[in-house]
Formats: sequence, C-alpha cells, structure tokens
Amino acid sequence: MKFEDARKALYQAPLAEFVKERKRLGDELRAAGEAKAGAKLKTLPRPSVSAWATNQLYWHARDVFDEMLAAAKTLRKGDLSATAAHRDAIATLRQRATAMLTDAGHSATSATLHKVATNLAAISARGDFFPDEPGEITADRDPPGFGG
Repeated sequence: MKFEDARKALYQAPLAEFVKERKRLGDELRAAGEAKAGAKLKTLPRPSVSAWATNQLYWHARDVFDEMLAAAKTLRKGDLSATAAHRDAIATLRQRATAMLTDAGHSATSATLHKVATNLAAISARGDFFPDEPGEITADRDPPGFGG
C-alpha cells in the first residue's frame, strides 16, 4: 500500500472510526517497510463533521459532484447559463449529505448542512480542493466572496 492510497482510504472511512483507521493504516504502512509514511499518516487531522460529509459527497456522490464542478467551471468563465445547474447540483448534494450524515449516526442539523453547502460553494468557486487533495478536506472552507 502506498501513502496516497492509505490517505484516500482514511478520508473515506466513517468519521467515528477515523482515529482507529488512521492508526491501523499507519501501522500497515510501517509493516510494509514504509515507516516514515506510516508516521506521517498518523499525523493527519480528523475532519470536522461537515468536512467529512463534504468528502463523502466527493467519494460517493461523484456524479453530482462532477456536475457541480462542471457548472461552476462554466460560471467562472462568466457564462451564467449554468447558474440553475450549479444551484440544483448543490441542492442535490445537500440532500445526499443529509442521508449520509443520518446513516452514519450524525445529526444533519441546519448548521452542519449550511457548512457543507458553504464547502461546496467554496470548492466550486476555486475549482479545486486546495490546499487539500480532492475528497480529503479536514476543515470547513470560508464562503466564497471578495478577498480583503
């Protein structure tokens, strides 16, 4: 197993199992002779509930996630014809996040869902997950808007 594969597996794991899975994957890397990679994996931060839900949307609702990104790319080019498609994709992803959170035993509160929607809007505005890898955010994103 490579570090990148272990990291991807970690951020797809149930949030309640994150710490246990991080240790397991780190130990697996170490046992495979990748001690530095195992140690590095064990330092990866646990995502917030809303960041975790955003990651799960990337991994498990990829069709709609990709639709959102495509519409956002069109919008960033100044073509407002994609506004409805972008809005609809975020609404669908928010519904899926509700189900994912509930299925995982988390409360799908309006505050959490608002943070998920803000994460999606921020990812859309940038066009990527920077500074994180796709599907591996650990903290909520600031809403898109004018910089200072």
